[in-house]
Amino acid sequence: CLAKISPYISVNFRQDLLKSYEQREWQRLIALLLAYYDKSYKKPQKIDFELNTDDIFKAKEELLGYFKTQLLF
Repeated sequence: CLAKISPYISVNFRQDLLKSYEQREWQRLIALLLAYYDKSYKKPQKIDFELNTDDIFKAKEELLGYFKTQLLF
């Protein structure tokens, strides 16, 4: 698990995770991992725009269209 998220976390956070694991502080380890999850994966309550496409050019056009409409209001 740690190897997968290491590129995305700070050195201090990684050290805290390892220390909690080595000292078998399971509650702290869980709390740290949940904090990481919430920052990384939790979706906001309100999503203003959702983009679902594999075509980079179509995505660009949709994003430009969305931002143009936002600037007009």
